[in-house]
Amino acid sequence: MSGVAGLDLRVCVNPPNLEKDERYREAEKFKQEIQPEKEVNYDWVWDYACETHNHIWERYKELDNKANDIIKYLGGGVGLFTVGTIANISSQNVWLVVCAIPSFLVSLASIFFAVLALQPNPVKLPPTVESAYNYANDYKETGKATFLGQWHLVITGMDVAAKLKSDRVLVATWMFFATIGLLILPLIQAIAHFRSAL
Repeated sequence: MSGVAGLDLRVCVNPPNLEKDERYREAEKFKQEIQPEKEVNYDWVWDYACETHNHIWERYKELDNKANDIIKYLGGGVGLFTVGTIANISSQNVWLVVCAIPSFLVSLASIFFAVLALQPNPVKLPPTVESAYNYANDYKETGKATFLGQWHLVITGMDVAAKLKSDRVLVATWMFFATIGLLILPLIQAIAHFRSAL
């Protein structure tokens, strides 16, 4: 199921431990069990791993930018709206302010999920240069291919973290939309107030 309806918001707020993720555990098992053959050329697999890593990293950064934009737009808009509302509150427009409260609360929730999206996620860092050097020495001709197990673990960990970030940005985006939609309530109240004044 795609979209917000298929998300477990509890997982978006409290992500599970990376080591408990099934895909990550499978990648860890692959890393432990990889047995490349000397006769097989794995260069194209290495290139694919590098491209996949770069793709996920770019997606990760793009999601950060989207979360940042939500925070900027809603944060600034909510701030201005709040100051304007408080400065102009009177007994004549109190219902207008009350009708704006749902939009205000949903915008805070949207900002909350966008901030969560920017939080660091546990990821497996790429192996050190020393580790790569040791692989080359220990595995000789199959060192590069054996090292693909390390790459796969890193890529899977990043993909799991990017998925969590994506879910959080998705929730924040839909709440952003709901914030705008809920602004219809004060508009309806203002129109009703204007019509009753005629």
